[in-house]
Amino acid sequence: MKKKVFISGGSSGIGEYVANNLLANCEVYTASRSPSKNPGITYFSCDLRDDQQIIDLTEKLSNLEIDVFVFNAGIWYFGDFWSLTLEQEKEMLQVNLRANMLFVKYLLPKVSTKTQFIFVWSVAGKTLFSGGAWYQASKFWLRWFVGSLRKEIGKRVFLINPKIVETNFHKNSQIIFDEYKKTALDDILAVVRNIIDNKQDQWEIDL
Repeated sequence: MKKKVFISGGSSGIGEYVANNLLANCEVYTASRSPSKNPGITYFSCDLRDDQQIIDLTEKLSNLEIDVFVFNAGIWYFGDFWSLTLEQEKEMLQVNLRANMLFVKYLLPKVSTKTQFIFVWSVAGKTLFSGGAWYQASKFWLRWFVGSLRKEIGKRVFLINPKIVETNFHKNSQIIFDEYKKTALDDILAVVRNIIDNKQDQWEIDL
């Protein structure tokens, strides 16, 4: 029987790539503001800036017996710390951090004790550079949430730490990323597959 996998932020970038390439062996569900371009994927519309939409989606997902949740959605507004608007700051903290916490809070009482949770993190939580203070802060906090969650619910929580991934995520950046090492999309996909197949021993995987 195919395992059921849910991916947040599945309409572009890392999420889209992983979703499309898991379809051969898994039932794939995604959620984002933009619909999936792949008709084989079951898509849920969800704006992660809206708490109630997240809560409503967890109700739907809890009835599907999802085996693996991949929390991948993220947003980054580039610019000096003092130049960003209050709304941009709130959006990054909400989408990158709080939305993940809400998903888990409302899913945990309703899913199997074998359900796995995968979080896609970022090198931005470990490598310091200018122009991304709010984003880096949201990712730094996410790592500590995931680590604490693993202490609470055991060895079914994972954190994937890619370096710079060549997607449209960075298209509006003023930061020059050429000096930073890159992570291939296939490497992220391979780790997700290993977790799904129970072949991944480490909980935090640096790529």
